[in-house]
Order: sequence, then C-alpha cells, then structure tokens
Amino acid sequence: NINLKTKKLYEELYIVKNFSSLWSSDFFEKSIYKNPSIILQLKLIALNKILKKINPEQVFVNVESDEEKHCIILLCKKLNINFSLNNKNSPSIRKIHLSIFAIFSFIKFFKFLYQRISFKKIDFKKIQNLKSSNLFITYSAYTNFKKIRSGKFDSSYWKPLINNEKLFKNTVWCNIYFNQKNNSINTQIRNFKNLNNENNYFFFLEQLFDLKIFFSIIFFWFRNLTRAKTLISSIKNYLKHIDCEFLKHLIAKDFLNSFIGIESFSNYYYFFLFQKLSKNNLEFNKIFYLFENQGWEKSLIFNFKKKTKLYAINHASIRYWDLRFYYNSNLRDELVPDYYAVNGEDSFKKLIDENFPYAKLIKLEALRYYSLMCQINTFKSTDFKKKKILLVTDYQDVSNNNLSKALMSLKREVKDKFKFTVKEHPLKKFSPLSINYETSNLDLKELRNSHDIAIVTNTTSAIVDLNILDFHVISILDKKSINLSPMRNNKNILFINDYSKISEILMNPEKYYSTKNLVKDYFYYDKNLTKWKDVLNYASK
Repeated sequence: NINLKTKKLYEELYIVKNFSSLWSSDFFEKSIYKNPSIILQLKLIALNKILKKINPEQVFVNVESDEEKHCIILLCKKLNINFSLNNKNSPSIRKIHLSIFAIFSFIKFFKFLYQRISFKKIDFKKIQNLKSSNLFITYSAYTNFKKIRSGKFDSSYWKPLINNEKLFKNTVWCNIYFNQKNNSINTQIRNFKNLNNENNYFFFLEQLFDLKIFFSIIFFWFRNLTRAKTLISSIKNYLKHIDCEFLKHLIAKDFLNSFIGIESFSNYYYFFLFQKLSKNNLEFNKIFYLFENQGWEKSLIFNFKKKTKLYAINHASIRYWDLRFYYNSNLRDELVPDYYAVNGEDSFKKLIDENFPYAKLIKLEALRYYSLMCQINTFKSTDFKKKKILLVTDYQDVSNNNLSKALMSLKREVKDKFKFTVKEHPLKKFSPLSINYETSNLDLKELRNSHDIAIVTNTTSAIVDLNILDFHVISILDKKSINLSPMRNNKNILFINDYSKISEILMNPEKYYSTKNLVKDYFYYDKNLTKWKDVLNYASK
C-alpha cells in the first residue's frame, strides 16, 4: 500500500488489469528459505524494541557481518545511542551496480530457460475428453521415476489418492518441473507420457512456453529495470515513515532480487504459463494445488478463480516462523483460493492464529503422512538399548552445516559407543567429516527398528515423522537464527544450542527423556479417506 506520486506501488507493477507482479513476487512472499535475510530483519526489529525499552548509554557492536554492523549502526544513530565497534573500521557495504546485476540476472534467466525448454506439445483434446475431471498442480520432485518408467504413477504428495482406483479416475496432472541431476525436463515428460490413458492425463506446465511468453517476460522485466531506482527510493521513504529506516539496505536488496534478479524472470514466467493454460477452454470440476503460499500460486488463482473452485492443500506441517502463512486480509478475492485444506489440528490452529477465515478452512486427511498414520499404534516405546544414532538432514546448507558442527563436539567415548546412520534429504548430499557413518535409503519406519535416538537439523519437517514414530529427538538449533522447527515448543523434543550437551544426553538418555505423550491427532487420518471422497464428489461418480 505504499503511495507513489499518483499510484500505489502495486499499481506500478501491474501485468494485466487487477494483477500486480508484486503479489506473486518473492518480495511479497517473505519466504525465509528463499531469503534468509528475513531472519536478520526479524532480529533487528526485536533489537529496536529492546534498545527502546532499556535505553542503554552505549552499544558494543561485536558481529562479523558488515551488513549486520551497518544496520545496527543505523539503528543506534536513529535512537541517538553511542556505539563502539569491535574494530575501528567502519563496515563497508558493497554497492549494487544495477547494470552489472541486471546483466548477470539476464544470463541466469537463459540458464533457467535452457533447463526447461521442451518442444513436446500437450494434447488438449485428451484433456477435454476427460469430462468432470479434477486438475492437480504438483511438483515433479518427490516422484519415483523408476515406477513411472514401469507405467505406475507414484508421488509422495498424493500417494493414497493414486492408490485408490476410484479416486484416481478423471484426473489431470500438471507438473511443475523441478531440476534434478541426470533427469532433464524432456526425460521427465517422456516418462510421464507413458502414464496417459482414458482416465488420466499428465503434462508439464513448462510445455506451454513459447516465443510470445518469452518476449512478454522480457518486456515487463525491462519495465522494472527502468523504474527500479524510483521504486526503491519510494520504499526507503516509506521505511523512514514507519520508523524502520535501519532496514533500508536489506529491503532494497530484497526488492532488487525480486524485480530485477532471476526471481523476477521466474515470477513472470509462471504467470504467463498459467495465463496460457487458462485460455485453452479447459473445464475442470475442481483444482487442487500444493499450498506453500509461493508466488506461482497467486498466478494460478488469478487466472482460474472465475472458472472453477480452487483448493489449497496443506501437505506438510506448518512452522511458527514461516511468514508465508500469514493471512493478508488486504488481498483481493481473485488472489485467494476458495478453500484452504488443512491436514491436522496443529495446522488448523496455526492458520486460525494467523487470521485465516474460518469459513475457508476445510479438514482433509493428511496424504503425505497416510502410511505413517496407518501404523501409529504399532510403534513401541524405546528402551535405549540400540547402539545406533540416526542423523536426519535437510535441503538447507546452513542447517546441515550446523549439524556437522554439532557432531564435531561429540566426545570420543560417544563416537566409540555408537554407530551413526545418515538419512539424507533426497535432493541434498551430506558428508559429516568428524564421525564414521553409513548412509541409508530405508524409510524412517524401517530405521526405527534399529535406532532409538535421532539427531536432526532444526528446519527438517521429518522431525514430525520421527516424533510419531516414537524416536527420541535432538534438534540442533542454529545459534544465529530462530527456532524454525515445526515442532517448536513440543516437550517431546530436545532443542539444543549448546553442542557440548549432546554427548551427555547420548550417554544418559533416561535422564533427559521422560515418558512421552505422542501427538496422535497431529494429522487427520481415516483409512477410507472419507473427507477426500466427499470433496472429490466420490459419491456421484
């Protein structure tokens, strides 16, 4: 809602009438995963409150990052507080040269396109023949391509629906390509094509790309480039007005990344792909998509809102500090889905706390955790006799590095007593150097038979699985960040920021772990998927 001379900021960034690229940008999304500096911004806002409250005579600034120093100095100057640096040198902030930044962004865009270019066409007639079909928007990641090559669809996101022949009928699947090593876009399209039959059709959103879309992207990106300095200046003035001028360097960098960087190109890319898809005279009964509040979701909703009902499917757990799940009541109705489907009481309560409209929330069984919930009563409490420790990693390099540092602190007696098993994130390799370990591809249910205790990164959502499986869990906190675990405040989890304590916990686990109260209603579960049957109009088929 920032006012410029004659327009609002979002109006300056309109792509078409009533849709601004601001709303589908990373700048608006506020993902702590795409933009880690948001965590620093949160800390600086907290520091501002603390300094106002205690009003110190002097602040001693002892931080490594020049960027952090610069922000703290601006904050101290704003509050008229004396400050002292850990060294006499003033922080040097590298100025971003717009032209150089733009050139590198342009080059990255061509690399982005190169990974996604395909000349394989979509057979829209086959989609039209699937009358009363439901459209599912999903990612090609977390897909078992071995099974797909043998003619069977398998996806971690939707597996229980896929395995139910009646629920799997009359479905159209739109994949969003996820770049994977030795698995190109054309290879994935070819594999999925083998699954097409009279009941189901599979395609990739990227197959819609053409020269018209290419030139549209370039046009709007150049428009942003010509306006960048003016828009950034307006944002800085706004920050001054709301007493947050100390964030101006971080916010300006966020804005540049979102509207000049590769994020800007991909933002326009997905908008025009969904726009083209919506113009192909396709009639869908309902549209279901994975709900993470990412930018492309706004593009999907805007282009299809008047055509059908849209269901945002909460497929994982929701983190307290994940700012993507803040409900913005100022958003126009054409940018909001008809329903948000929550997968458990934890997610339901968190969305209510974040002001999501109660009338828009519906409860559906958790598909991603269905097989786990099937067996929840079969897991027995631990007796701590197993001599293996499970290490579970994440996609985030920062989180994995923190786990490595924690393992380096282990005492020799711990390393001699236990063996270590690494369960890697499927898209990220992990190699701790300080311990001997083996890597396992077994799922967590199977690993539970040989492991009592798991040490995990703070950001992994696998911590929920581990808790349900009755593991005793140690979560490694990042000393420079906030607690990003979806199980934050859960008494069954030991959150550790003093790495020296880990050895003592492993040697005397009974001292630290009391009898656990498993959260068995964390996810909604019904063997017959009754709630899903209702929303898919199963009874009428």
